Amino acid sequence: MRDVYNSNMLRLFPSYRKFSPLTNFVFLATILLTSYIAVWFFEAHPLVAAGIIALPGILFLLYAQSAKLLAVTLLAALAGTAHEVFFIQEGYWWYREASFLGIPAYLPVIWANIGILSVAIYKGILIIDRKKYLLHILPPFPKALGLTVSAILASLFGIFFLAPHPFWLMAFFLIIDILYVYWMRSIPLALVGILALGAGSTADLIAVPLGIWQYPMSTASFLGVPLYIFIGWDVVGILLAGLYITFDLLDTPVTETR
Repeated sequence: MRDVYNSNMLRLFPSYRKFSPLTNFVFLATILLTSYIAVWFFEAHPLVAAGIIALPGILFLLYAQSAKLLAVTLLAALAGTAHEVFFIQEGYWWYREASFLGIPAYLPVIWANIGILSVAIYKGILIIDRKKYLLHILPPFPKALGLTVSAILASLFGIFFLAPHPFWLMAFFLIIDILYVYWMRSIPLALVGILALGAGSTADLIAVPLGIWQYPMSTASFLGVPLYIFIGWDVVGILLAGLYITFDLLDTPVTETR
């Protein structure tokens, strides 16, 4: 079995490099802070903001040299942008500076960085937890793939059919969150969701008062941000990390399966 896992085919699709905790944290903090600052200060110049946001993410991808991380990054950019276009066209939120289809030019790059950050947080937790105190016993590849695809499809179902009902969408996201983490048997994955919620909510709670983007008034909201957005950030984090886990499950040096 070891020979299969270390086959030439898998070596062409390499894993995330095992950074030191400090290196991982510096990259993560740089990508996050650069994204915040570029949106807050260069919102009126979307292409400039996109370039600033993209730079640390590109440098990280070049340093990591992981095709699996690149795959998650591209999928995050595509899926994140597509779901925002849907919400904007349906009137659930809007951006002050829209470049095309109601979105600013920097938005796909933001979502690419969200993919990088979700995986970097997940891997950072595993790097720190060297003695494996946290429960992290992943299911076999077929089950992990099925769980991840099912959770993604369920999230899309919720967005398309429950978006007009913010409270029910929040509850639906919470159910997906709890069940996915439980079935994946991973405390690090749950921590990714919590940290993603914190990072995403920080962006919302600062950008909305600044008028960079806005939500319509909702009874189920906090400081102008619908409650489902907060849980949505949690779901985004765990599903992007879960997607990477699925890609990485066969030959990763730091996860366990049973």
